[in-house]
Amino acid sequence: MKILVFAPFSAIWVHAFPEALVVESLKQSGHEIVYLTCGRTFSKLCVSMGAYGVGLDAAASAKERICDLCDRHKGLIRKEFGFAGYDISQKFTQADHDWVDEICAKASATDLFDLVIEGIEVGKCALSHFLINQKKISLEFTAAEWTRLQVELRNVLYAFIGCKRAIETEKPDRVMVYVAAYSVNLVCCELAAARGIPHYYLAAAGNLSDRLQRLVVAKGHAMNFQKNNIAHWRTLKDLPCSADSLRYVTDHFQELFRGKNPLAYSAPISNARGDLRQYFGIQDDQKVLLAALSSYDEIYASQIVGLWPSDFVPIFSSLVEWVEAIVSFVSKRSDLFLIVRVHPRELPNKRDAVASESSKKLALALADLPVNVKVNWPADGISLYEAAEIADVCLNAWSSAGKELTLLGIPVVTYAPDLLVYPPELNYVSESRDGYFEQVEFALKSGWSEDHIRSAYRWYVLEYEKAMIDLSESYVVSENRHAPLPVRLVNRIRRAVNPLYLQIRDCARRASGLSARPLINQLLSECRSTVLDIRAEAGFERVAIEEESAGLRREIGRMINIMYQSSSVGATNTLKYKLDRYANRS
Repeated sequence: MKILVFAPFSAIWVHAFPEALVVESLKQSGHEIVYLTCGRTFSKLCVSMGAYGVGLDAAASAKERICDLCDRHKGLIRKEFGFAGYDISQKFTQADHDWVDEICAKASATDLFDLVIEGIEVGKCALSHFLINQKKISLEFTAAEWTRLQVELRNVLYAFIGCKRAIETEKPDRVMVYVAAYSVNLVCCELAAARGIPHYYLAAAGNLSDRLQRLVVAKGHAMNFQKNNIAHWRTLKDLPCSADSLRYVTDHFQELFRGKNPLAYSAPISNARGDLRQYFGIQDDQKVLLAALSSYDEIYASQIVGLWPSDFVPIFSSLVEWVEAIVSFVSKRSDLFLIVRVHPRELPNKRDAVASESSKKLALALADLPVNVKVNWPADGISLYEAAEIADVCLNAWSSAGKELTLLGIPVVTYAPDLLVYPPELNYVSESRDGYFEQVEFALKSGWSEDHIRSAYRWYVLEYEKAMIDLSESYVVSENRHAPLPVRLVNRIRRAVNPLYLQIRDCARRASGLSARPLINQLLSECRSTVLDIRAEAGFERVAIEEESAGLRREIGRMINIMYQSSSVGATNTLKYKLDRYANRS
C-alpha cells in the first residue's frame, strides 16, 4: 500500500517527530511512503510561523528563519527515517504561478466562500484556519483581514496544485496529514476524498500531562474521531477502570489546576479573590448556577467549512440568546445566584492577542444585569475550579468545562448536545426551552453526585487512553516541567555547536519500532476509523467494580491535595466538603 504524507510544517518538531514515528511504523510494516513537504511554498505565512509568533507583518528575515528551520527538520527526518519524497514547490511551473496570481486577482471578500475549483471548495478551505485564528463569527472582513485571507487563499491554491499533482502521479492508497483543519492540509484531504482515497489525520492527545507522547490517528476529521468515541461510549460506559487509568486522568487535571500549560485556558488555582461567595455578593441561602460559556468562533468555523454538522436546530439560536434566557430565568428567582463565566479565549490571553467578535456581543448582553447575576470575566483571574467550589449546578453550552465539572461531581445542564465532544448523557439535556429549565430545576434538586465522578472518569479513560496511540517508548518530552538548570545550560551549549542537537538526540533515542505498530498497520490497512474500533473488538481488561471504587476515592483524595492548600474541610455547601466526604468514606 502506498501512503502519501503531506507534511508542510516540519519546523514544529513536537508535531513533525511524532508524525514521523507513526509513518516509520507504517514503512516497517511494508508500506511505501511518499513524504510530501512544502519547500518554502508558504513563505509569506504558515502554521509554523504562527507557532513561533511570526505574523504576516513580520520582517522577511524572520519568516526566512522559520523556513530555514523547516528545511533543516525536514532534511533530518528524511535522512534518519529514510522517507522518499519531495517538495511540492519542485513541481510548480510558471503556468502554475500565473494561474494562482489570476485566481487571487479575481477573488473578492464577498465571493470567496463560493469559490470552487474542480469540485473542491477552495474558498472554504482558505477560511478554515483563518476564522479560528481571527476568532470570526461572520464572513464580513476588514481590509486587514482580507489582506491576511488573500495569503491563506494563495497558500490553499498552491496546496491544491501540489497535492493534486502528487495524488495523480503517486496514486496513493491513503493520504495522511497532521491536523486536517489547517487550510492547506484540508485541501489535500478534500482532493483525496474526491478521488475516493481514505485520508487520515494525526493530532496531539488531550491529556495535558503527556499530550505529546500520545497521538490521535483517525480517519477523516476530528469530528469523526469524536463522534466515533461517543458511539463507543454506549458499550464501554459500564466498564470499570483500573487504578493506573484513573491515575492517568487525575494527572491531566493536575495540569489543568496548575493552569500553566499553553492549552489550559483557565487561570491557575490561586484563591487570590478569597471567599467567592463574598466576592460576588452571594447570600447564604442562595444556590449558585455557574454558566460556562463556550468559544463560539471555533464551532462557527467548523460548521462554515463543513467540519462539524449544522443540520440541527438548538433550543437557543445563539450563545447570546441562551445567556439572555438564563439571566431572565434567574432574575425572577431570589433563591438563585448566577455567575456567567466568559470563556478566556473570547478575549486576549496567553495564547493569542485577539478579541473575538463574539465578545463584543456578549459585552452588550451582559451590560445591565439583575442583582443576583454577576459576570466572571477572564481579567478577574479566577480559576474555573475555584468557581466550581461554590457552584451547585453548572450550565454549559458546549465547553469542555462541562465534562470537567461533571468529573468533580457537579451536575451539568447543557442546551446544545449536538455540539458536545463528549457523551451528552453525562449531563442533563432537553429538547425544548421549557424542558431545559425543568432540567435546571431537577439538577438543583438532585445536587452533587458521586455517580457523575465515576461516569466522567470512565469517559476520560476512553478518550485519553483507549482511543490513543502511545509513543512514550520513542518520545518523552514535557511541556509542563523544566529540566534542571545544569541540564538546560549544557543543552544550550550543545545547540550552539549544533542547532539540531535535540532533534538528532530524539531520533537516536527512538525505539527500533513502536509497540503500537501492528495496531497502526491494521488501522490503515483495513481502513478502520480509529484504534478504538480495533481495541473494542479485542476487548479490554476486566476490573472489579470494588477496585474501581477504591481507585476513585484515592484519585479524589489526590484532587483534594492538588486543589486545596488548607486541610480544613469547610462548609457543607462547598465542593471540598463533598469531595472530602466521598474520598474518605470507608
